[in-house]
Amino acid sequence: MDKPPRWLRIAVALALLAIWAAAFFLPFGESYDIDIPSTRQTISGVNATLGSVFFGNIYERFAWLGNVLLPLGLCLALVKTPPRWTFLALAVALAAIAAGAFGWRDYGMAWSIDDIVEVGGGGYRLWVAAMFGGAIWLAIVGALRRTRLRTETDPAGNRL
Repeated sequence: MDKPPRWLRIAVALALLAIWAAAFFLPFGESYDIDIPSTRQTISGVNATLGSVFFGNIYERFAWLGNVLLPLGLCLALVKTPPRWTFLALAVALAAIAAGAFGWRDYGMAWSIDDIVEVGGGGYRLWVAAMFGGAIWLAIVGALRRTRLRTETDPAGNRL
């Protein structure tokens, strides 16, 4: 079977990017002080993303990497040149990132030892869904991509 048609690859890429982008504008979770739990503040996806880029490595949470790999993989799915292993490696990486983030319930913030963030807002759920969806789509694109032998020629004798 050949790779999915171009219109389908574009439609799926746009849908996944729209879900991913919408996750940034929805609530990611709530932040509160350990000493005063009644002081809850909603954290948007943008704030969570910016915080995780700078502080994610401290907590060994690399979900910020998914924000780089998802658009990269979806753009590569529209191009003809990348080999099959590229898509499968990106799919495995996105699935691992999403599975790691799926298990989050709460975590501390690096700028204050007393602040805790409880995840579980709509933005968090959409982000995880976009990462899993991207992993599944890239695995499908990679599995359906034909690997051409260098000796294949067209009827005129030109290399393909």
